[in-house]
Amino acid sequence: RGNSLVNFYFPVIFLPLLILITVTSSVSSPAPDTAVVILVFVLMWQFVRFLDEPAVSASASRMGVIIVLGGVIITVKLSVIAYAVVTMGLALVIFVRRNWNREMKGEARPVVSALLIVSLLISAWVVRGYVLSGYPLFPSTIGGIGFDWSVPAERALLEQQGIYSFARRTPGISDFQQTLMTWDWVRPWIYAQMHRVIDVVYPLIVASGAFLLSVAALLTPVGRRWSEHRKFLILPIPVLCGLVFWFFTAPDVRFVQGLFYLLPAVAAYPILRVLSLKGRMTAIWVM
Repeated sequence: RGNSLVNFYFPVIFLPLLILITVTSSVSSPAPDTAVVILVFVLMWQFVRFLDEPAVSASASRMGVIIVLGGVIITVKLSVIAYAVVTMGLALVIFVRRNWNREMKGEARPVVSALLIVSLLISAWVVRGYVLSGYPLFPSTIGGIGFDWSVPAERALLEQQGIYSFARRTPGISDFQQTLMTWDWVRPWIYAQMHRVIDVVYPLIVASGAFLLSVAALLTPVGRRWSEHRKFLILPIPVLCGLVFWFFTAPDVRFVQGLFYLLPAVAAYPILRVLSLKGRMTAIWVM
């Protein structure tokens, strides 16, 4: 029943968002935001399936898929790099711990192949950045090389500050550099987010309630019989890390790439997992 929930839950949760993307965006010429939202959900789906697979060969193959998806996400949209890196890191730590005292032989081949593919992909992506701007992570000036065609460092810095200040728009302050020099933007920013009921408020409320129920079900004495499912309590960690990174870089909802929508889904999964094991139909608990 656990596997059936994994296979059923995330596609059903993602379906409304996919319909929203189809209706509100240009599907014939989609922006990177559309692709990365889909990849963000698929990566979490694969991570949950990885946690659910005890077999070494199966988890190695899934680990390879996670590595490739994470690498693709990084090259498509840097705003979710923290989410992708933390997800890959957690999966890698779990994979190593599962197989610490055993000889892997050829079973780790999917992981090695995935690391090679991602290394080539990110290398090509970095080269592309140098060719286009002289910087691997433009508008960041980190790693810049002074080619003849390189964007001047001052202009790159202005581009970076413009993006950061756009997400921190403060009433009464028109100078974006002045906005970045203070924390005065935080209070009006919080007030603005409180009015985003569908995008921010509801997901946070649902996620908080669902996670408290999951903790109560799995970490209290009553939940000892389901202790093997406590591993699913780590699911919100990559999403929360992604949101923290988003807050300190460009905290505008348009840059969050579906993480607010994903947060209640992963927070609710552990309690839904427990309920599905009690013999109820999975579809009822998903609803």
